[in-house]
Amino acid sequence: MSGETHDVRKEIKRYLIVFAALLALTVITVIASNFHFGVTLGVMIALIIASFKGYLVACNFMHLSNEKKVVYLVLILAAVFIIAMMILFISGHYNLPQGAHYVS
Repeated sequence: MSGETHDVRKEIKRYLIVFAALLALTVITVIASNFHFGVTLGVMIALIIASFKGYLVACNFMHLSNEKKVVYLVLILAAVFIIAMMILFISGHYNLPQGAHYVS
């Protein structure tokens, strides 16, 4: 019985730490939105912060950190997809058609 109580307290402590991290990342998101980074850098910063928040939620609240290796393969695929989208976003920013104007 004592072992089960200790495990529950350990889980609650971990959930509180993750909650504090998510709260801190939300505050960082709000603070970052007040700076004028430009569209490209602003979107990249938002995607990076959102990726960290998504990782915390997926691994802790969805219990994916205890799953088999197939789940890690899916997470790695999602990370590669996010990186590819950032690369496409950046390359689209620097490859405007002739005569087009970038709106900042």
